[in-house]
Amino acid sequence: MTGTNRSAQFRLRDMAWKALRIRFGIHGKVNDDLAALNKRLDTYPENHTYRVLAGKLHACWKLRSRWRRLSRAYPARAHTFLDVGSCKGYFVLRQAMQPVCQRAFGIDAVAAFVDVANDVARRVGLESKAQFKRMTLDEAAGAVEVIGGPFDFVQMISTYHYIYWGSRLCDARTMAHEPIMAHLARLCRGAVLLASPLCVNEAPEYIRECANGRSHNYSQEAFLNAAGRHFQVYRLGYLQPVRRRRPILLMVRNTNPETQVWFDGGTKAERLK
Repeated sequence: MTGTNRSAQFRLRDMAWKALRIRFGIHGKVNDDLAALNKRLDTYPENHTYRVLAGKLHACWKLRSRWRRLSRAYPARAHTFLDVGSCKGYFVLRQAMQPVCQRAFGIDAVAAFVDVANDVARRVGLESKAQFKRMTLDEAAGAVEVIGGPFDFVQMISTYHYIYWGSRLCDARTMAHEPIMAHLARLCRGAVLLASPLCVNEAPEYIRECANGRSHNYSQEAFLNAAGRHFQVYRLGYLQPVRRRRPILLMVRNTNPETQVWFDGGTKAERLK
């Protein structure tokens, strides 16, 4: 996106925000604090942008459509939920709003994301059900009981490749599939919903640069071999369906005898491993 287009986009957002302030009667110091909170939510990454208005979450189109696509695979009977790479917390907060959910937890390696997510939880009255902590995946796996696990349902969306390779915001990396799968298995007693690029040429530019000229084992085949030791793996579709990129995978724990429960609601699934 060019600088001109980005500036125009931000101007339109500000105009829309002012209109909503008028509609909902948002004014005064308390609501200036709300405006400051929403400004913090309106930051990178843009596909995780949402705002708080009248005690409700209002997501941008991309985040809302992603929630609709992914939440179809959420099990109806999951009482506990973990989001690995929870970013600004939208998925955790939405899941915490479900009556069946007793506890939703999000971990992220970026402090700013964790702080704003916790502030939103307090703002909308969900702090007793939704909590966020700055942690890496291996730290969480080493403190399963401390953070309330193992969890019925675990989500990892557009995060796996960063845990493997590291990122510009967090340089921690594993460079191997098996440790990641072992950590997820420790944290999960039901199923994991995962969507990420599983080959380098579909990954973000930073990861392609990391992989350039380096020997690695980052491929879908290697991923599935490692995942198959702990999970039954099903493909539900793609986050980018037109280009068939970023497969949406449901990984059911091998120790879970009720595999079929994860496909309630007519979810179509292709067994991969």
